[in-house]
Amino acid sequence: MVEVPLAALRDGAVAREPDRYFAATLAPEALRYDLIALAAFAAELDNIPTQVREALAGEIRLQWWRDALAKSDGNAAAGHPVAMAMRAAIARHALPAEIIEAVINSHADALHGDRPADEDALRNHMAAGEGGLFRLAARISGVPESGDMWHITRAAGLAYGLSRALLHFPAEGAARLPIPRTLLADEDLVHGARDNPQLMAAIGSLSDLARAALADIRPQLAKMSRLQRLPFLPLAMVRPNLQALEAWSKHRGAEPAEQTRIGRLLRITWAHARGRL
Repeated sequence: MVEVPLAALRDGAVAREPDRYFAATLAPEALRYDLIALAAFAAELDNIPTQVREALAGEIRLQWWRDALAKSDGNAAAGHPVAMAMRAAIARHALPAEIIEAVINSHADALHGDRPADEDALRNHMAAGEGGLFRLAARISGVPESGDMWHITRAAGLAYGLSRALLHFPAEGAARLPIPRTLLADEDLVHGARDNPQLMAAIGSLSDLARAALADIRPQLAKMSRLQRLPFLPLAMVRPNLQALEAWSKHRGAEPAEQTRIGRLLRITWAHARGRL
């Protein structure tokens, strides 16, 4: 199998999945390429809603990814560097098709503007998408599958997924936020002003949920070896993301600035060096 040049994967990963990309660069050389390929794959999926105007066009792109990564057919991936690199990673690490399928499927809700019915549905959604990416990174890193690891990846997906989604709220509004209907049933409020008290209360509840999910697994993460903890390094950005949102909600001034790339790199590298997330 021809290896895709790293340069063909780097730009998309850095632009849309910088936390996963920077974590991947800290991996041992034998794992680094495949973790970067996973970051580039996540970036491709994340970019779909911004590239299409209609949900059907997005669904067609998601189906292309299902076909491109299907075990039985490698022709669809030909010529696409990220798809080719992901197929190689899938083969090298026996990445489960059901996890990859769940990651792809999780992006369909954003295309249609569907929101989870309740907190359980939100947890399942995040577990499939962001949590699935953590599971794949763990598999690439050789972390054994177990009940504990399943719980950790679910909680990691919830904490990280919510924190990065919430950081975009001041600039983009709540239309794409996965706010459960049990927290906010009124669609007019979801698409309305950002300073509505009910909407802000729902945002606060999601922030609390992200913090609680991270706190729940930090003791287990602390007991892992450095290699086992590597797939979870993006969690170093959960608290900074939520702190930026909290600062904005108190002062309502300028939109909270995302960490610069060098700031993200330093936080993730420092978390790796200290062994604390």
